[in-house]
Amino acid sequence: MGSSSHGGVIACDGPTPGTPNGQFANLTTYRDRLSKLVARLDEFDYLFPGHFMVNLENNVLVAIVQTLDRILAKPTAITTSPGRSAEGTV
Repeated sequence: MGSSSHGGVIACDGPTPGTPNGQFANLTTYRDRLSKLVARLDEFDYLFPGHFMVNLENNVLVAIVQTLDRILAKPTAITTSPGRSAEGTV
């Protein structure tokens, strides 16, 4: 499916294997789908994710994709300590 636009809302979705959180619920797929949205940054300025967070600038997606790239490049360098890894901050 890829990125889709529904009535002015751009969504990050992907193929569903038939079960919630199936084989497509992984960081690689998440990064790939967000990358499709990053390619469309000129179409929107802000994100409104809900849960009391409003008006996030669209460049936050670039930072998330860059972080996912770093995690996927060296997954063993990542620890569970917030903000720290074996090689510094993520």
